[in-house]
Amino acid sequence: MEIADSCIDALRQALEKQRKGESFERALGKAMRRMKLSYEDYIKTIGAVRERARKMRTGVEEAAKSLLEEKEEKIN
Repeated sequence: MEIADSCIDALRQALEKQRKGESFERALGKAMRRMKLSYEDYIKTIGAVRERARKMRTGVEEAAKSLLEEKEEKIN
């Protein structure tokens, strides 16, 4: 599943600003609201992250990091 560039920025921001004890989903929601992205964007993004987490058999944070790294490799 392809993630929009604006949503990739929100993923990065969520990973950077996630507070101790805060779920990744909540941190991502906050980041997306700050960036004025829609709820539909959130659903698509968290869906892609959860799908990656299932495939990798890891948590959503690790899956988000993996998606970010993959996107950066495509750019370079």
